[in-house]
Amino acid sequence: MPFFSCHSRAGGNLSGAPNKAINLKNISMSKSSWFLSLSAFLLSAVFFCGVQTTHAATSLVVTTLDQSNIAAGRFDVLVYSFNLKTDKTDFVQTVTINQTGYIQPDMELAKVVLWKDAGPAGFQGFGIDDRLGKGVATSNGFVWDKLNVDINSGNNNFYVTVETTDRKFNSKRTLYFTMPAYYDANGDGIYQEGDAGIFLNSKQILPSAEMVTNQFNVVTSTQDLFAPKMTFTSNLSEDNNEFWMGGDVRDDGRAGLAAVEIKIVPSGQTTAAWVPVTFGTRAWIYRANLAKGTYKVYYRATDGWGNTSSETAFVTLVVSK
Repeated sequence: MPFFSCHSRAGGNLSGAPNKAINLKNISMSKSSWFLSLSAFLLSAVFFCGVQTTHAATSLVVTTLDQSNIAAGRFDVLVYSFNLKTDKTDFVQTVTINQTGYIQPDMELAKVVLWKDAGPAGFQGFGIDDRLGKGVATSNGFVWDKLNVDINSGNNNFYVTVETTDRKFNSKRTLYFTMPAYYDANGDGIYQEGDAGIFLNSKQILPSAEMVTNQFNVVTSTQDLFAPKMTFTSNLSEDNNEFWMGGDVRDDGRAGLAAVEIKIVPSGQTTAAWVPVTFGTRAWIYRANLAKGTYKVYYRATDGWGNTSSETAFVTLVVSK
C-alpha cells in the first residue's frame, strides 16, 4: 500500500510529527481558503516526495540436517534445504551456497544441484521435483544465476543435493554447506561475481546473516546399500492397439541396474506377474497390449547388490477404447 516518507524543505517529516508544533488558533483564514491551502500542501508533498510502495515481505527458513556419511557413487543426496514464504508472487533470480569442506570438485564431487519442490511434501528429486540446474563453482562454493523461478503466496521449498563420483580415496572428505549473508557490492540488487545470498526481483535482502551449516563426511564404501530410483511416465502412446509406457530409472550407488520390471493388474484382480522391461542407465520403456478397462501398473528396479525400489508404487491407467 502506498505511503508517504519524506522531509519538508524546512526539515519537518511529513510522515510523522513536524519539528515545531503549529498552533492553528493563531491562524486566521476562511474555511474555503484553509481547504485550498491544505490541498495545495498535500499535492506539493506528493510532487516533491513521490509515492513509495512497499514490497511483499519474504521470510527465509533453513532446515538443519543431521550430519551423516555420504558414500561415493551416490546422487540426489540432500545436503541443504530452505523455505521461502511470501505474501505475493516474487521471482528468485540467484542463489549462492558456500562449501568449505575438504573435497575436490569434479574429482570427488560430481555436481551440486538445486531443486524446487514439485511433488509430495518433502524431497524426492529424480523425476519428481523440479530440477533447476547444476551449480557453477565459485571461489566460495556454488551459484545458480538467472533462475527466474516464481515463488507464490505461501511456502516454497528448495533443496540442494550432491552427486559423488565413484572415485576411491583413503583420507576422509568433508562437505560444509552454508547459506552466506546477503552481499551486493554494487547495491543494484542484481547478482554479479563476488556477490552472495538470495537475489529476488523485489530486491529484498536475504539472508541478513549467515545461516545454518550442514556437515557431512564423504566415504568410500565397498558395498552398495541404496536402492535404485524409478518413475513412471503417465503419457502413453497407442500404436495399433499397442500401448507404449516408460519412465526414468537410475541406480543410487555403485552396483548398477540389474533388473527393471512392471506388473499390470486389471481391475477386479489382486495380483499379476512381474515382467521385465527394456531399460538403460537412465530410462525404461515397455510395450503392452491392453484391452478396454482399468489397470494398476506397479513398477520396481533392482541393482546388482539386490537393493530394490518400492514395490508398492503404482499408477492407475484407464483404457477407453
